[in-house]
Amino acid sequence: MLGSKIVVVKIGGSTLGQHDTTLEDLVALQKRKFPIVVVHGGGNAVNASGPGFGPSWRMVVELGPEVQAWGILPGGPSGNPGSPYYDSGVDDWLAGRAHPLLFLKSAEEAGPDVVAKTSLRGAK
Repeated sequence: MLGSKIVVVKIGGSTLGQHDTTLEDLVALQKRKFPIVVVHGGGNAVNASGPGFGPSWRMVVELGPEVQAWGILPGGPSGNPGSPYYDSGVDDWLAGRAHPLLFLKSAEEAGPDVVAKTSLRGAK
């Protein structure tokens, strides 16, 4: 997908200028062979989107006796468009799939998936 101009279409608001996105707008984009990504929401919604920004990182956390979390980042972990892995998460992101996230119960917890630790401490 990196070589293509991706058009993000926001349902329920202006995507392509000063008017709401119409069916005619979508047909015109398809005729021009643009990959289209549909998002929902507005600038003040959880899935915030606007003319110059849109949703990327998604995370779901299940609270309970055992906390579990899943996340997806379409632009790769570095966020660098020059990286060969930059679009490695786009297909999963578009499909609404997420991956399990490591959730540690304490700063001392270790395991095979822990490769580094950062500790933040308040000022003394």
